[in-house]
Amino acid sequence: MTLRHLNIFVTVCRFNSITKAAQHLYIAQPSVSVAIAEMEKHYNVVLFERINKRLIITDTGKQLYIQACQVLDGFKTLEETALKLNKSGKIRIGTSITIGKYMIPFAVAWIRDKFPDADVSVKINQTKEIELMILSGQLDIGFVEGQIYSDNLDVRPFARDRLIAVCGMQFKAPDKLKAEDFKTYPLILREKGSGSRDLLDSTLESRHISARPFIESTSTQSIIQCAINNLGITVLPYSLVKSHLEANHLRQLQTEGMKLDRTYHVVMHKDKLLSPMQQQILDMCCSFKNF
Repeated sequence: MTLRHLNIFVTVCRFNSITKAAQHLYIAQPSVSVAIAEMEKHYNVVLFERINKRLIITDTGKQLYIQACQVLDGFKTLEETALKLNKSGKIRIGTSITIGKYMIPFAVAWIRDKFPDADVSVKINQTKEIELMILSGQLDIGFVEGQIYSDNLDVRPFARDRLIAVCGMQFKAPDKLKAEDFKTYPLILREKGSGSRDLLDSTLESRHISARPFIESTSTQSIIQCAINNLGITVLPYSLVKSHLEANHLRQLQTEGMKLDRTYHVVMHKDKLLSPMQQQILDMCCSFKNF
């Protein structure tokens, strides 16, 4: 016997009619009759009597009706609980700073709308710290701009960005910079270990040049304000300075012969199994390309 048999039996009992039960369930009347006959044969009982063209439930049918209702109610409760658990799980997300600024506000708003009962936590830190937290099981998913070193992590690209050199509108610097110019002008840079600083350092070091900032900060907003106030040149993701360029607070400097494009990656432990809710959140985040 199946839940379908029980549902048909209960519906016939409630309507006291095979015809009305079939209409309510949107199935053919013979299908209802066959289901009732199969139940009677399976349990070797008589569930209904037909007297003067009327359907009369038997005492056995009445007892089984009570039990069938309990089974169906229990299954309904199970389904509701399972669906609720699917929408009220836990997810721990880590991002590096640039990604966190642009993706996390959008992502968290989407999660709260889609999964209002979900337990969501977010850590924004350097790539190396996100990597360690994923390895130790403190995070489920990471979105990073820097390099990942552990072989125990699954690393997949999901977006691209580029670094650009900018300075204040009154800062005296040529419109085009060569790699050697980074030894001449005062630099305002992120700290070592950040994705943007590591990319700039490796690009310059390939030309035997070392970046020596006179201002170094973990705060991109502080760096941008220093640049706006004509204290030097900075190199940051285009996404972070775009609005300041459009408002004529900053001036872009072309970097000749320097490739400063980079790829953002989503990172998970290779042994990590995502829940359906976590997988939906991951898919949504990976579709976010606004960098």
